[in-house]
Amino acid sequence: MEKITITTNDKELQDIVAGAIQWHEDLMRNFKILIEHADKEFVLNDLEIKLKPEEIKPFRLALKIMMALADSFPLNIAKGEGDDE
Repeated sequence: MEKITITTNDKELQDIVAGAIQWHEDLMRNFKILIEHADKEFVLNDLEIKLKPEEIKPFRLALKIMMALADSFPLNIAKGEGDDE
């Protein structure tokens, strides 16, 4: 997927995009943790989950597919030149 770069001096927009980029990075990191520890019991929104041995491989595969589809966040942010006021 091609990335779009947003060039702006709007601090609020910069913060929003930076927050979205951080959210995406955290999501990818959490997917990796779930893949690595799929054989362990984990809690998701107060729901205890323990996969059966035959469910672990498909679970890991599904997460890897999700990661491949959302590999990189489609936006970049760059500070604009001059004042935007």
